[in-house]
Amino acid sequence: QLEFFTGYSLALTQIGSLNIILFLMAVALVTSLLAGLYPSLFISSLHPEKALKANINTSTGSIPVRKILVVFQFVVSEVLIIGTIIVYNQLNYLQDVDMGFDKTSVLELSLPDDEETTLKRFKDQLLNNSSIENVTFSNTGTASPNTWGGDIDVFLSEDIIQFLSQIKFTDEDFIDTYKIELLAGENFNINSSDTTFIVNQTFIEKMGLKNDYLSAIGTNVKIWGRKGKIIGVVKDFNTTSLVDEVSPVIISTSRRLYNLAGIKLNIANVKDAVEYIEEVFAIVYPDFVIDYEFLDKTIEQFYEDEILFSRLMVSFSLISIFIGCLGIFGLSAFLALNRTKEIGIRKVLGASSVSIVKLLSADLLKLVLIASIVAWPVAYYFMQKWIENFAYRIPIGWEIFFSGGMITVLIALVAISYNAIKASIANPIKSIRYE
Repeated sequence: QLEFFTGYSLALTQIGSLNIILFLMAVALVTSLLAGLYPSLFISSLHPEKALKANINTSTGSIPVRKILVVFQFVVSEVLIIGTIIVYNQLNYLQDVDMGFDKTSVLELSLPDDEETTLKRFKDQLLNNSSIENVTFSNTGTASPNTWGGDIDVFLSEDIIQFLSQIKFTDEDFIDTYKIELLAGENFNINSSDTTFIVNQTFIEKMGLKNDYLSAIGTNVKIWGRKGKIIGVVKDFNTTSLVDEVSPVIISTSRRLYNLAGIKLNIANVKDAVEYIEEVFAIVYPDFVIDYEFLDKTIEQFYEDEILFSRLMVSFSLISIFIGCLGIFGLSAFLALNRTKEIGIRKVLGASSVSIVKLLSADLLKLVLIASIVAWPVAYYFMQKWIENFAYRIPIGWEIFFSGGMITVLIALVAISYNAIKASIANPIKSIRYE
């Protein structure tokens, strides 16, 4: 249903949290109607003379019930505020974290065919332009939801082990184009055969060698029936969303499995470079329509579900805050009316308007503080469950909860201040006379 209204489908990692938020919003709406609208309707139904004399006959326990409802709706509001802060910070972290390769000004272009002479002609023509720094071919994008994989046989000195690994087929320019760090051994060259392999750190760990990268050089491995040797080890790089941990990756060369071109552009001439690429593509592949995407945009698309989730959190937070303000506004008006005579007497005895505002605000702010005490462990529990779905995540520190509490207090102060200030500047003689 959400997909129908928003155009996106939420991943399973968010569905549980979303259901919780929807439930809390529904409950908050009901309690707000009870805690906020009821006092307002009650006051508006009073005869003006009775209202001025503060002759309100409240049933036993009615005010405590309203206070409990206000506390509950501010618990919901603060949980959503804290949740929004955490989701926002996590999204920023995912988009800024180093993925182990350079994603700046890299354009990835789908190749219509993998014919070797055509690919060479395409690359050579692209590199004739100074706005293009490097070009590489591979079977899939550097970071892509579509990865190839299979069982790898590793021939150790005394044993043969097998484990699942991602498999990438690239040319000799892949590592240089994406600026992936080479930790040991050597890179491919133009004469490298398809029986030479480069692996990442996680692959080495699967071999049981941990950080002993040099010992892995020369090890025999077999993928899809093809046997060869490891010639290099690269630093781990993320090939999928940061929701997932880094997988073992083995890289090989191949002249017939290239589906994609990775093109590193000069950041100062991106527009000119793109126009030139389009021109060259039209010449080399006249029967095909060019299809490309910048790598950083591709990576952003990994987190469409999380971005939508954050927008929903913000929307729900704003709605909940608005409803919470209605509740505490109604309750503050109700309490101020009940204390009309007391306020009048205090002012006659010399109380300042500031002290009256403090008097009326204190009890209600206590409710907000109680709401914070309840909201913090609730928010921590649910948001910890949500963030555990990410292999790479921010720590949930105390400052997030403090910020959420301060935002809630400030919002409550704004909602309370109107009725408090109104009561503090009222004519005390009238308040006492009509009592």
